[in-house]
Amino acid sequence: MIKILIVDDESRKASALIEMFKDVGLKSDQWDYAHDKVDARRYFAKKKYQLAIIDLYLPERLGDPIEANGGLDLIDELLEDEGLLMPKSVIALTAHLGLSKEQQTVFSENLIHLVKYSETDGAWKKQLESKIRFLCKEIVSQESQVNEYKTNLAVITALQSPELKAVLKQMSSVVEKYDFSDPTVYHEGRFSGDGKELSIVAASADQMGMTAAATLSMKLINKYRPKYLVMVGICAGISGEARLGDILISEHSWDYGNGKVVFKEGKRKFLHDPKMLPLDSAVLNLFKNSIAKKEFFSEIEDDWLGNDLEYRLRAIIGPVASGAAVVQDAEFLSIIKDQSRKLVGIEMESYAVFYAARNSCEPSPTAVSLKSVCDFADESKNDSMQEYAAYTSAAYLKKFALKYWCE
Repeated sequence: MIKILIVDDESRKASALIEMFKDVGLKSDQWDYAHDKVDARRYFAKKKYQLAIIDLYLPERLGDPIEANGGLDLIDELLEDEGLLMPKSVIALTAHLGLSKEQQTVFSENLIHLVKYSETDGAWKKQLESKIRFLCKEIVSQESQVNEYKTNLAVITALQSPELKAVLKQMSSVVEKYDFSDPTVYHEGRFSGDGKELSIVAASADQMGMTAAATLSMKLINKYRPKYLVMVGICAGISGEARLGDILISEHSWDYGNGKVVFKEGKRKFLHDPKMLPLDSAVLNLFKNSIAKKEFFSEIEDDWLGNDLEYRLRAIIGPVASGAAVVQDAEFLSIIKDQSRKLVGIEMESYAVFYAARNSCEPSPTAVSLKSVCDFADESKNDSMQEYAAYTSAAYLKKFALKYWCE
């Protein structure tokens, strides 16, 4: 929305400007009016205007003598004083066009337009109307660009190794992006294959857990505006529901630690209160269709360069819970299972990714979690399957994205 400041001690001229603003469709909250230089400085210190219309003959304070260079001095202050916010455009509106060479130089060097005001000739109105309409159109164009997706896919992992490492192996033309204002290193590149390609950015959090995942998710969303935000990596499966290496697609995600601790009848109890966030229904149906056709699995297995595996690769859709702790306790796992009888896995970040996507500014991305089982969160937990699990989740994402998310 355009914001304009009028700086003029002549009320009749200011009234004529305001009438012109109304004629082009502006509302009263889109302009401010300063009577003198002191008043103008106050406005310029607080607001960033797209347009300032400044009379060249201005007093320091209303009622003081008019200064022939008052408006020009104010423009000099805008150019020099870092405490004042320079408008995008400045127009000097005056009935007096006798400028010195020095004044003309200031206007030409700083692209400041000089418009002659006349109560009898309306040419100045046409000039200002044209400028205002141009600025309004430019603002609308900028706002529409902000509300567009800029990247096809953003991928987040909790670990740099083996999770992010596995994603980067699936990417091509990878370029690292970083600066001193942001501690995160972003990896920009592409998924390519079968004559298709997607723009992708991948990044790893500096630690495991929902706080780090939510923070990184929001940074990726705000910086890259992805259409899809996907968490990949490793997770714990539920024995009997999933096998080692299975790719788990989160149909619902929630924080299994959400609830209330009470003390009743001499016992401390935890009352569960899961707030489940679902996978987008259109994306869910695509996964169901792909799994039914057994797409990608044999190719992913054939490309694996590690040890032979006991089970054939599968993808399973089901509830996956997130929590703050690494679990290595079958009894504690049974407590989490009470929250969803169809639970297929647990991990530490996906709920935060879903929550960040759901609560981000428009255009918000579609959140997806694809994590592969590397253990069962019991006493036998170890790291032997982590590299394979990281590989399968990253490889499956690439193949699925290229087939279903390429426009």
